[in-house]
Amino acid sequence: MGTSLHLNVECKTDTGWEFVETDVSQPGGYDMMGCLFGIRNCCNFEPIAPPDRGIPENASDQFEPLRDDDEFLTTWVGLDEIEAIDWDEYANRRDSRVSFYDEGGNYIKKVGAFSIPCEEDFDYMERVNNGEEVTLTLAKDWFEFDAGDEVTLVREWRQRKDVKNDGWEDNFEIFRGLADEYGGSKNVRMIAIAVG
Repeated sequence: MGTSLHLNVECKTDTGWEFVETDVSQPGGYDMMGCLFGIRNCCNFEPIAPPDRGIPENASDQFEPLRDDDEFLTTWVGLDEIEAIDWDEYANRRDSRVSFYDEGGNYIKKVGAFSIPCEEDFDYMERVNNGEEVTLTLAKDWFEFDAGDEVTLVREWRQRKDVKNDGWEDNFEIFRGLADEYGGSKNVRMIAIAVG
């Protein structure tokens, strides 16, 4: 079962924090969930906001029913925290998944658990897990590959900028526009509700 992330925006006014209707999208991407909140953190980033942060104490009334609901994981992050991210920072450890490249060096996919029908080298996963780049010849057709193709496996180091897709950048721009309207980045925050 997958995890979906529902994003909500609050802005601080003279009377407190208020829920704000926005065009914020749900761009998906487990890697950014891991980067920001530590949810589905296969890239092994130190999360900007801990996944157990919960609903802010001073949140608008809209979020009160979720405060003690164990069915959902709730956390939040301020625009000021997002703006302080070092996007060149590397994760604490290599990606938990293995990246696959074809014979031409083209990236194909990342996979968590698998068994490859290969002609040689049955200790390949130990070598990959130790940081080695390993090339195997397939003994039979497998995913997009044909028998006899070479596939290269590697567990890679990820930088935060590797996981920032256009949908997330669009959201950040919406937050920046709200910061201009509401008096700065400390007055805009995103409350995230993870389901599944």
